[in-house]
Amino acid sequence: MEKNWLDKFSLIVEENKRKFQYGLFAFSLSGLLYALKSVHPFKKFQHAKDIPKSFVERKVKLNGSVLNIEVNSNVIVRVDHNPIFWSHFRRKSIPGLAIDISSINISETGISWLQYTLQGQTRKNVAHELVSLGLATVDKINFALENDKFYLKYYQSLLKLEEKAEKKHIGVWSSTEYSTIVKIKNILRYIFYKLKW
Repeated sequence: MEKNWLDKFSLIVEENKRKFQYGLFAFSLSGLLYALKSVHPFKKFQHAKDIPKSFVERKVKLNGSVLNIEVNSNVIVRVDHNPIFWSHFRRKSIPGLAIDISSINISETGISWLQYTLQGQTRKNVAHELVSLGLATVDKINFALENDKFYLKYYQSLLKLEEKAEKKHIGVWSSTEYSTIVKIKNILRYIFYKLKW
């Protein structure tokens, strides 16, 4: 009985081979199109509002090259986003994505380093580089993000890098002019952070 059912199914598939092939092709193509739509491999993001909410929620890393550094009340890095495909054939987006380097205070030397080093470059984590070179200190924690595991991991890594830079006496930590009050403030902030978590 079971063999009879299998034989009938094989016969139907054999007689309608083309239809099954087209059906599988259409199903595969629709799956590929859906995947491409959710990944946005060809889209060039020019403004923060262009970035899909799902990218932000999933912490998707975007690639790009630095166009310029703007220094106002805070430091803004302008980045030309590179989509996954065909990024070399697209023109640069002006003014570019505005990226605020969060949770650090960048020294004047750090700003100069950014302007000199980053122009046209791609970097993974500028904040980590600045803090590890002693060109920035870690700012107070953003309590609006205290429940975000990704942010807490990022903040903890900044604190560890700052501690290493301070022990090596590099950057702002090498200066005798660096205020004792600021050092005490940073120590208290670090202790408060450790006690809170």
